[in-house]
Amino acid sequence: MGRRKQPCNRGGRMRPRVYLSGPINGTKDSEQVWRSIAAKKLEKWYDILDPLRRDFRGIKFQTVNSVNIVKQDLQEVDHAHVVLVNCTKPGWGTAMEVFYAHMKGKPVLFFGASNNPSPWLLAHARNVKTFSTAILELKKFRKTIVECGLK
Repeated sequence: MGRRKQPCNRGGRMRPRVYLSGPINGTKDSEQVWRSIAAKKLEKWYDILDPLRRDFRGIKFQTVNSVNIVKQDLQEVDHAHVVLVNCTKPGWGTAMEVFYAHMKGKPVLFFGASNNPSPWLLAHARNVKTFSTAILELKKFRKTIVECGLK
Protein backbone atom coordinates (compact mmCIF):
# COMPACT_ATOMS: atom_id res chain seq x y z
CA MET A 1 0.00 0.00 0.00
CA GLY A 2 1.45 3.39 -1.04
CA ARG A 3 1.67 6.52 1.03
CA ARG A 4 -1.38 8.73 0.90
CA LYS A 5 -0.71 12.11 -0.61
CA GLN A 6 -1.56 14.97 1.74
CA PRO A 7 -4.23 17.27 0.30
CA CYS A 8 -3.26 20.87 -0.29
CA ASN A 9 -4.78 23.58 1.85
CA ARG A 10 -6.34 26.06 -0.53
CA GLY A 11 -7.89 28.30 2.11
CA GLY A 12 -6.37 31.42 3.60
CA ARG A 13 -3.66 33.68 2.30
CA MET A 14 -0.07 33.57 3.36
CA ARG A 15 3.23 35.11 2.42
CA PRO A 16 5.82 32.43 1.98
CA ARG A 17 9.30 33.11 3.34
CA VAL A 18 12.65 32.58 1.65
CA TYR A 19 15.91 32.45 3.61
CA LEU A 20 18.97 33.83 1.82
CA SER A 21 21.97 31.68 2.66
CA GLY A 22 25.51 32.41 1.59
CA PRO A 23 28.87 33.34 3.06
CA ILE A 24 28.94 36.49 5.19
CA ASN A 25 31.97 36.27 7.48
CA GLY A 26 35.08 37.54 5.70
CA THR A 27 33.19 38.91 2.68
CA LYS A 28 33.13 42.38 1.16
CA ASP A 29 30.00 44.45 0.55
CA SER A 30 30.38 43.79 -3.19
CA GLU A 31 30.00 40.06 -2.52
CA GLN A 32 26.68 40.68 -0.78
CA VAL A 33 24.94 42.63 -3.56
CA TRP A 34 23.14 39.46 -4.67
CA ARG A 35 21.05 39.63 -1.50
CA SER A 36 19.52 43.02 -2.26
CA ILE A 37 18.92 41.98 -5.88
CA ALA A 38 17.20 38.78 -4.72
CA ALA A 39 15.09 40.76 -2.24
CA LYS A 40 13.97 43.21 -4.95
CA LYS A 41 13.15 40.44 -7.42
CA LEU A 42 11.28 38.31 -4.86
CA GLU A 43 9.63 40.85 -2.53
CA LYS A 44 6.34 40.69 -4.46
CA TRP A 45 6.05 36.94 -3.76
CA TYR A 46 8.05 36.29 -0.60
CA ASP A 47 8.97 37.71 2.76
CA ILE A 48 12.76 37.82 2.72
CA LEU A 49 14.76 36.41 5.64
CA ASP A 50 18.27 37.76 5.24
CA PRO A 51 20.78 37.11 8.02
CA LEU A 52 23.01 39.92 6.67
CA ARG A 53 20.65 42.43 8.30
CA ARG A 54 22.40 41.32 11.50
CA ASP A 55 25.80 42.06 9.98
CA PHE A 56 28.50 40.79 12.33
CA ARG A 57 31.41 41.16 9.94
CA GLY A 58 34.45 42.57 11.69
CA ILE A 59 33.42 41.38 15.15
CA LYS A 60 35.68 39.13 17.22
CA PHE A 61 33.68 35.96 17.77
CA GLN A 62 33.44 34.30 21.15
CA THR A 63 31.34 31.38 22.26
CA VAL A 64 28.49 33.50 23.64
CA ASN A 65 27.97 35.75 20.63
CA SER A 66 28.58 32.84 18.23
CA VAL A 67 25.85 30.76 19.85
CA ASN A 68 23.41 33.69 19.62
CA ILE A 69 24.23 34.32 15.95
CA VAL A 70 23.79 30.67 15.03
CA LYS A 71 20.58 30.39 17.04
CA GLN A 72 19.06 33.40 15.24
CA ASP A 73 20.07 32.06 11.82
CA LEU A 74 18.63 28.60 12.50
CA GLN A 75 15.39 30.10 13.82
CA GLU A 76 15.02 31.93 10.52
CA VAL A 77 15.70 28.74 8.57
CA ASP A 78 12.96 27.13 10.68
CA HIS A 79 10.55 29.92 9.69
CA ALA A 80 11.45 29.78 6.00
CA HIS A 81 9.49 27.78 3.45
CA VAL A 82 12.46 27.55 1.11
CA VAL A 83 16.18 28.34 1.25
CA LEU A 84 18.11 30.05 -1.55
CA VAL A 85 21.86 29.45 -1.37
CA ASN A 86 24.67 31.39 -3.03
CA CYS A 87 27.54 28.93 -3.50
CA THR A 88 29.95 31.17 -5.39
CA LYS A 89 32.26 31.00 -2.36
CA PRO A 90 32.39 28.34 0.38
CA GLY A 91 31.35 29.24 3.91
CA TRP A 92 31.05 27.27 7.13
CA GLY A 93 27.71 28.81 8.07
CA THR A 94 26.31 28.28 4.59
CA ALA A 95 27.16 24.57 4.66
CA MET A 96 25.57 24.22 8.10
CA GLU A 97 22.41 26.05 6.97
CA VAL A 98 22.09 23.82 3.88
CA PHE A 99 22.42 20.67 5.97
CA TYR A 100 20.06 21.96 8.68
CA ALA A 101 17.39 23.04 6.17
CA HIS A 102 17.61 19.71 4.37
CA MET A 103 17.28 17.78 7.64
CA LYS A 104 14.20 19.88 8.46
CA GLY A 105 12.65 18.95 5.10
CA LYS A 106 12.98 22.42 3.57
CA PRO A 107 13.49 22.76 -0.17
CA VAL A 108 16.99 24.14 -0.80
CA LEU A 109 18.03 25.67 -4.13
CA PHE A 110 21.62 26.63 -4.86
CA PHE A 111 23.40 28.55 -7.59
CA GLY A 112 26.94 29.58 -8.38
CA ALA A 113 28.77 26.37 -7.59
CA SER A 114 31.51 25.01 -9.82
CA ASN A 115 30.73 22.75 -12.78
CA ASN A 116 31.33 19.83 -10.44
CA PRO A 117 29.69 20.72 -7.09
CA SER A 118 30.46 18.79 -3.92
CA PRO A 119 28.50 15.55 -3.56
CA TRP A 120 27.46 16.85 -0.13
CA LEU A 121 25.87 19.89 -1.73
CA LEU A 122 24.16 17.84 -4.45
CA ALA A 123 22.83 15.38 -1.86
CA HIS A 124 21.23 18.14 0.22
CA ALA A 125 20.11 20.77 -2.29
CA ARG A 126 18.95 21.28 -5.86
CA ASN A 127 21.42 22.82 -8.31
CA VAL A 128 19.66 25.52 -10.34
CA LYS A 129 23.06 26.69 -11.65
CA THR A 130 22.41 30.44 -12.06
CA PHE A 131 20.97 33.25 -9.95
CA SER A 132 18.39 34.14 -12.62
CA THR A 133 17.20 30.53 -12.84
CA ALA A 134 16.91 30.43 -9.05
CA ILE A 135 14.68 33.53 -9.08
CA LEU A 136 12.44 32.03 -11.78
CA GLU A 137 12.19 28.73 -9.89
CA LEU A 138 11.26 30.51 -6.67
CA LYS A 139 8.53 32.52 -8.41
CA LYS A 140 7.03 29.26 -9.75
CA PHE A 141 7.48 27.46 -6.44
CA ARG A 142 5.50 30.11 -4.55
CA LYS A 143 2.24 28.78 -5.99
CA THR A 144 2.99 25.31 -4.59
CA ILE A 145 3.80 26.75 -1.17
CA VAL A 146 0.56 28.74 -1.01
CA GLU A 147 -1.64 25.95 -2.37
CA CYS A 148 -0.17 23.31 -0.09
CA GLY A 149 -0.13 25.56 2.95
CA LEU A 150 3.42 24.78 4.05
CA LYS A 151 3.92 26.01 7.58
